[in-house]
Amino acid sequence: DGGRIAFDRQGAYNRIYVSPLAGGQPVAVRSDKYFFSGPTWSPDGTSIAFAALLDGKWELQRTEVGRPTSNVMLRGAIVPYTQSRWSPDGRWIAVLSTHPNGLVLVSPDPKSGLQEVMLSEETGWLVFGWAKDSRTVYGIRNADGRMMLVSVDVGTRRETVINRDLGPVALSDVPVRGFTWLTPTSFGTSIVRVSARLWL
Repeated sequence: DGGRIAFDRQGAYNRIYVSPLAGGQPVAVRSDKYFFSGPTWSPDGTSIAFAALLDGKWELQRTEVGRPTSNVMLRGAIVPYTQSRWSPDGRWIAVLSTHPNGLVLVSPDPKSGLQEVMLSEETGWLVFGWAKDSRTVYGIRNADGRMMLVSVDVGTRRETVINRDLGPVALSDVPVRGFTWLTPTSFGTSIVRVSARLWL
């Protein structure tokens, strides 16, 4: 609804907080002593999905905002620290999987009967995001050390290369962070640029 923002806060335990843009005290989505990261809002603004590290295993969870005990486990075996993305139509959550490897679409409602979809078997995804019509997923992949901008059609699962070379993948734990739809033809993201010098 544009009135709140969800974010990670690091501390003794990494937690997700929701803060009103008008000001006020941030509220923890979950208060458990576990590691939570990468929040993504449901289109109706009532729920948040996120990556959770529980007892050494990463999984995708969903919880209703304001109801800390309403969490639901949607999928196990996800890539650590992955940034999941909820589709604008509310039908799917895109997340990186470790079993099987690749980009998968998971239903936000385990009771919906929707089967998980393997959207892409490529494993080098750095970031990804949805088109406004929920028919296409765009993203940046690591292709042999270079960043490649691609799109994947949800219906056909066909990948299209939009830009084969966005530059080298930086030697960083998180070389690309964030991928947000801005206009029908653009996304906003942040890319690490590393410079180095040789000193004597």
